[in-house]
Amino acid sequence: MASGHDNLVSEPLTIASDAKRVLRVTVSHLLYPVDEYLLHQLVDGYGVEEKIEVHQMATYVEASVPFQTRAAAEHAWNLNGRAIYDGCCWLDIQWEQPSNNSTTPVTSLSMIITEWKEDIKELRAVLQDLVAFLQEELAKKKEEGAAMGLTVTSALDMPSIQSIHPVACME
Repeated sequence: MASGHDNLVSEPLTIASDAKRVLRVTVSHLLYPVDEYLLHQLVDGYGVEEKIEVHQMATYVEASVPFQTRAAAEHAWNLNGRAIYDGCCWLDIQWEQPSNNSTTPVTSLSMIITEWKEDIKELRAVLQDLVAFLQEELAKKKEEGAAMGLTVTSALDMPSIQSIHPVACME
C-alpha cells in the first residue's frame, strides 16, 4: 500500500516555490537589441519554461526567466557576469525576489517616471541652449540689418524658457 507521500514529486510547484526557480536577468551595456527570442536562444538548453517576461527600459533590459526546476535555474545562473556579445550586453543574474503582484507595476512605473524626469531635465537644458543660440542669431541679424539700414523682425515670437511650464510629475 502506497503512503500519502508518493505523489509529492509529481505535485505542481506552489507559488512560494516558484521564486526559487525564477531568475531576474538584467542586460546592460546594450549595443544590440535584446528580446525574448534572444533570451530563449541563450537559456533554452537549461530547461527554461515557455514564457519569459521581458521589460525594455531606456538603457537596459530586465527579464523574469522561469525554469522547470531550481537545479536548472542554478545551472543557468552560471551565465552571470558574462556578455551576450563581445564587450556588450552584459548579464546580471539574480534570484527573483518574491513580491506582491500589486507592487511590481508600481515599481516599474516609478522607474519609468524617474527616467522620464531625467529625460525632461536634459531636454529642458537642450531647449535653453537652443533658445539662447536663436536669440543670439536674431540679435546678429538685427545688427547686420541695422548696419545696412534695414529693420529685421522675427517671424516667430519665442517664449522664454521660464514660461514653459513643467509637466505635472515634475512638480
